[in-house]
Amino acid sequence: MATPYQGRYTNLVLSLLYPDRDWKDAVFHEDHIFPQSEFNVRGLKKRKYDEKTIEFY
Repeated sequence: MATPYQGRYTNLVLSLLYPDRDWKDAVFHEDHIFPQSEFNVRGLKKRKYDEKTIEFY
């Protein structure tokens, strides 16, 4: 979706991906939903992503 981390529309995108969450009354931090520390080569390989997907991320 080409939305940068902590971008202007990040919460909107997350609300579309996870419509069952209470986005109105709860405070969510992006890093708690998708930990930035997991978006590195080591973390993605650990989760068994293929090389093409890792390069994309």
